[in-house]
Amino acid sequence: MSQDLMNDLASEFWITSGVMTFTQVAMRAFADSLPPAASTANPDPTLFIGDADPNDPAALVDASWPMSRIRGAADMDGWLQQWLSDAWLTMLFARWEAHYRPAFAAANGVEVDRVVSDVIGDIRHLRNDVVHHGGVASARNAGKCIIMTKFSEGTRIQLQPEDVRTLRSALKVSIKPDDTAR
Repeated sequence: MSQDLMNDLASEFWITSGVMTFTQVAMRAFADSLPPAASTANPDPTLFIGDADPNDPAALVDASWPMSRIRGAADMDGWLQQWLSDAWLTMLFARWEAHYRPAFAAANGVEVDRVVSDVIGDIRHLRNDVVHHGGVASARNAGKCIIMTKFSEGTRIQLQPEDVRTLRSALKVSIKPDDTAR
């Protein structure tokens, strides 16, 4: 097994989980820094992000959210963490399939389908429920997880930073025996 590839894969877990955590911390600090702009006339004002005048009907702003949505994004179980979790599962599995798995196969002189990982298998199952079942855990996917077993059927899948650390610490890649050699 290539130690350099294992180090790269572990580093990808470390960096991407750090991005998830930093984004939540930054959103919390941002939300806490906003002045209370609510008024009787506008109890939930909208914050516009961009370099255009939001009062100009022809202007294109980058984003806009009501203050309640921004404050809710700062919660560890809020919509931003949900989005980050869904994006992380999708991105990491895509990187495994497009880069890491073929690289491990090439480094070991084997076919790609012989390169396996319980952790990546769990990520695949969770990703399948995120992409194909609206993020709700199913027996067919999340129910087959080996490491990340906390999602019961019918619950919304949402990873927290500690879940990514759990997956990273259990990360192993192995080569299945060649069944054709028998």
